[in-house]
Amino acid sequence: AQRAASKQSFLVHGGSDRLPKALAAKLAERIHYGCPVHRIEHDATGVKAICRQAGSHRIFEAEQLICTLPFSVLGRVEFSPRLSPEKQRAIAELAYTSVARIFLQTSSKFWAAEGLSGTALTDMPQMALFEKMQSNRGPRGMLENYTAGAQARTVTAMLAEERVGWALAQASAVHPAIAEHFERGASKCWDEDEWARGAYPWFRPGTMTELLPHLGRAEGKVHFAGDVTSSHPGWMQGALASGVRAAAEVNGGRARTGLR
Repeated sequence: AQRAASKQSFLVHGGSDRLPKALAAKLAERIHYGCPVHRIEHDATGVKAICRQAGSHRIFEAEQLICTLPFSVLGRVEFSPRLSPEKQRAIAELAYTSVARIFLQTSSKFWAAEGLSGTALTDMPQMALFEKMQSNRGPRGMLENYTAGAQARTVTAMLAEERVGWALAQASAVHPAIAEHFERGASKCWDEDEWARGAYPWFRPGTMTELLPHLGRAEGKVHFAGDVTSSHPGWMQGALASGVRAAAEVNGGRARTGLR
């Protein structure tokens, strides 16, 4: 994340997943897992989120609702009444970038002994290598192989073990010593994540100015948040800022929730 009006960036010590885990611990039983929403009904009196869980339906009722689904997934949700033409257009036209990230764990940060940062931008099929775990005080290191677009789709089509082998070969061209330090690897391909269907939105020429004003606009009692609705699409910073904005919209009135 970045501090407002500053070029300084910040890391969460121990990994960014500590943030959602901390939120989940606070919310506890108020989170309902394995319960995807498939229909949202809304009118002047409130909203209903109709979800599927264990072969049956659950209905959550509230005075207002904040929807944070990526627009790549939002098209699977039925709205009654339908969303505005502008929002429907955004759902239909907004593309999401294919991204593959392969993480290579090493027994040491051997690149530091060579006077290198570990990070490299390349003209190879791997777009970049990034040193991860900068805040890790232990001996081990980690490099991330990052690809996007067509090459990411090629990587996604590989088996999990093939991805790691491919990334190791690519990294070896930049850091020849990695093979003797490599321990294990893991991958994340965003296209195959059914709750994301892509990593982040990308706007064709002209579409950002046309669509962005409508992405975060509330539709009656339904509010929208997520990085796609912010001025920093694709970044955690944008997602957090949009959450603050949507919460402020809701807190303009009284919002109680209930479950049926």
